[in-house]
Amino acid sequence: ASIVPRAHALDDDLAALQRAQMIRQRTRMPEATYIFKHHLTQEAAYDSLLRRKQRDLHRRVAQALERLYPERVEERLGLLAHHWEQAEEREKAVAYLRRAGEQAAARYANAEAVAYVTRALALTPEQDLAGRYDLLLAREAVYNVQGAREAQHRDLVALGSLAEALDDSGPRGAGRRAEVALRLAHYALVIGDFERVAATVQPAIRLAQAAHDLRGEALGHLTWGRSLRLDNRQYQSANAQLAQAVALARSASLRDVEAESLRQLGLVCHHQHDYAGAEVYFARSLHLYRETGDRRGEGMALNAIGFSRLSQDEYAPARDYLVRGLSLCRETGNRLDEGWAHAHLGQVALGQGDYAR
Repeated sequence: ASIVPRAHALDDDLAALQRAQMIRQRTRMPEATYIFKHHLTQEAAYDSLLRRKQRDLHRRVAQALERLYPERVEERLGLLAHHWEQAEEREKAVAYLRRAGEQAAARYANAEAVAYVTRALALTPEQDLAGRYDLLLAREAVYNVQGAREAQHRDLVALGSLAEALDDSGPRGAGRRAEVALRLAHYALVIGDFERVAATVQPAIRLAQAAHDLRGEALGHLTWGRSLRLDNRQYQSANAQLAQAVALARSASLRDVEAESLRQLGLVCHHQHDYAGAEVYFARSLHLYRETGDRRGEGMALNAIGFSRLSQDEYAPARDYLVRGLSLCRETGNRLDEGWAHAHLGQVALGQGDYAR
């Protein structure tokens, strides 16, 4: 709202505003644009308009942006969401807020993503169960990356209620129940409640199979394998579940699931002191993450290789891998693996006798 596009009919008015030192020219090319010199001037001008007029102006600005710059819509999702929101065009605002949230999450702007999705939820009626389900699913995923466990759990509870309310006998109903069950199993895994993982993940896999959801089925085996690895070191059983996850992921070209399943297989080898085998899995995982442009996964794979070198007392290469992994964990907002990188770097320093570090 602070930018005034130049139009020929407004030249005199713009010149007068410039002489009064209320606005200044911000750009000349490709077209002249102007901005208020002080936000209080902008606020006073805006507040002097009737609410009906404000809504109309926001609607006209949003329509003009869509019409004049269709090729730049993806660059302006947040701005378009704001204008449609202020125009009180709920459906348009929610659509743009959701896209802006997805875009922010993809570039690891996690706080921004949560803010957009939360605004979209506030505009989505309680009776729109499917719309609220999809938005909560997106927000819960970002909370998971942030490690915001209380907020994540609240969204999971709400998702469970919505999945039940939306329940039907078709594949989509089973698919939603499988999605929530898998998210609950993953949540139990990251907080260390392995009994709940076992109780949740097996029905989740059955639901995914009923929905013909290979991704859900593969993720179920991946989560189960991770839990078995961590719970009483059930390595043989963990290996079987993770191998099943890899096979399903490959059959459906789910490269992100394959990459993480390979990383977990590497950790199984590592804990059995098979460091050569572990690094083969880690290298394949790292290659897939880089090939798909997954910076978060790349950071986790680098951490895993660093951990392997640390366990072999190769402190210099371990530090190199862990520093690079830590940088990517920070870049992507991956708090859990950032913590692991710090812990392992501390072990490197300990092994080198650098007690202060």
